[in-house]
Amino acid sequence: MVFEIFQSVGLSSTDSSLFATGIYGTVKIVATAIFLYIGIDRWGRKKSLIGGAAWMASMMFIIGSVLATHPPNPDSNVVSRASIAMVTMIYLYVIGYSFSWGPTPWVYIGEIFPTRLRSYGVGVGSVTQWLFNFVVTEFTPHAVNKLGWKTFLMFAIFCTAMGITVFLCVKETKGRTLEEMDVLFGTIDVEQRNADVEATLQKHDVEHEEHVGPTKAPGERA
Repeated sequence: MVFEIFQSVGLSSTDSSLFATGIYGTVKIVATAIFLYIGIDRWGRKKSLIGGAAWMASMMFIIGSVLATHPPNPDSNVVSRASIAMVTMIYLYVIGYSFSWGPTPWVYIGEIFPTRLRSYGVGVGSVTQWLFNFVVTEFTPHAVNKLGWKTFLMFAIFCTAMGITVFLCVKETKGRTLEEMDVLFGTIDVEQRNADVEATLQKHDVEHEEHVGPTKAPGERA
């Protein structure tokens, strides 16, 4: 898929497209590693997803606009400045992806499910991820051939919709413990959680007194 995209923006030769694709993979790996090391807990999940969606939409819009106004010449062996600009935007796009929608969903789905459902939730998330990877990989080359620059505008719209969906529906899990997820997602309310904790503490106090006797105040005689 990436190979065909580079060809569509002006890297017509096989060697140049393959070389650009190799750089793309390297940039993706390095950017993901940097984000997981310094960004995931600093920026949080929701902010990174919204920011990444906005960044990716901007890059897709720029690529589509440049491709529409400065299409590559198929008869020329020279890579134009417009093509270089679009290739740069593709690299900037994948940096934004690697700082957000690449790794963050995997972290998020591992946090939001209770222990008894976590394996099922992560499994469904993995299946969904790979299913859509397959669909996009199969669809994109045909879309580029049929729609041309409009393909990138379509992806820009998708990225914008993703950001809006996260803003409206996704809750921030940064800094929260697994025990707080039930409260965060409304499985139980805060008062119920506090009541359960208080009841548990009282039960432990009663069991302690039954076992060792009541606790005496300092200076009190037996």
